[in-house]
Amino acid sequence: MKGCCKYYGKKEEELLRKGKGKRERQAAIYVSKIMSNAKNTEIGRYFGIQGSTVSEALKRVETRIKREGKFRKEIEVLKKQFVIE
Repeated sequence: MKGCCKYYGKKEEELLRKGKGKRERQAAIYVSKIMSNAKNTEIGRYFGIQGSTVSEALKRVETRIKREGKFRKEIEVLKKQFVIE
């Protein structure tokens, strides 16, 4: 999470705040899921959403990764920062 905050220049509270269309929040959820062994319910609890909502966010991000090269690069950078944390 620290890597996402640093990359986007946001406070943790901002990434945890609910809201539609928050690119940074969706990226944080996605990276948290793929870089950990946590279940969707655990990720959801951290972000204040249900496990099924985590699944939906993951699908949206995966679609966006396929469509947007810039977003794909963001995710790669975030994954590397997650390893450093």
